[in-house]
Amino acid sequence: MITYKSNVKELFFIQKGLVEVYNNENDEVKPKEAILYLPKHSYFGDYQILYNLKSNIVFKTMKPEKEKDKENEIEDEAGDGSNNIIFMCIN
Repeated sequence: MITYKSNVKELFFIQKGLVEVYNNENDEVKPKEAILYLPKHSYFGDYQILYNLKSNIVFKTMKPEKEKDKENEIEDEAGDGSNNIIFMCIN
């Protein structure tokens, strides 16, 4: 998980699984709801590294039970029945 105002030092590429993106803790409208889902072949952490910024949003790996609920909305990521989330990371 990358938290609000944390220093991001890696670029993450999602090989398998989903990542939920949340607004920061100051969001008064929907603080507990994800605003975006990043599927496999997505990446994050790029602009924080390029511009030496702290994260202004929260990135969380998606729990397996939530991933099953999203199968109709987002292409199935695993295909092999496992619940692992796999990243490639560049430090």
